[in-house]
Amino acid sequence: MKKILFSIALFAISSQFLMAQSNYPEPEFSNEVYLLRISADSSHELMRLEKAASQTDNKLKLGGFGGLEISYLLEGEASSARLVSETNLSFVFSKSGIDSVTKGTVVDAVLHVIGVGAGDPARFINLYKTILENGKRKIIIQKRTGLFGNKKKAASEKYGLSVKKIREGYWELITENILPKGEYVFALTGNPDGAVSLFAFGVD
Repeated sequence: MKKILFSIALFAISSQFLMAQSNYPEPEFSNEVYLLRISADSSHELMRLEKAASQTDNKLKLGGFGGLEISYLLEGEASSARLVSETNLSFVFSKSGIDSVTKGTVVDAVLHVIGVGAGDPARFINLYKTILENGKRKIIIQKRTGLFGNKKKAASEKYGLSVKKIREGYWELITENILPKGEYVFALTGNPDGAVSLFAFGVD
């Protein structure tokens, strides 16, 4: 009797888990960050963010003796993807495309070494608030003073993310705080070619 009750309980828990997984839709494109919207009837839908081409803007002052700044620029003052942050926002990231296309290849091995495909997306996905400079959005990854200072200075404001694995190769990213109004960008590092993928949105 106990075995039967245990089996029934296990089946119920498994069913609830599978049902929760099925509520999360599969993104049209893998390796991108999408906004996750949950409606009043608990249905889930995805909204694609602005996919921006990254322009590296590395500045060396006086050959490096005057300081160093590593940053990325996005065209335009504001993102076309607009959100309202009344509560903590949820996003999803799927890397299923990596598994299906490169699984078992040399590329797959490289991706695991650098972190992409190796588990927690928090290792290679960061959320920044941008600053406006000369009509473009900018995030500063690293900034150092010159030879005589040789200290790190403040980079762009970075916001914490709680990562929840939904299923294999699929995660939910939840902002740890309510985002104030402004322009934001997810920066994905670890691409094989060294490029940084940027996914932008604005909060009104």
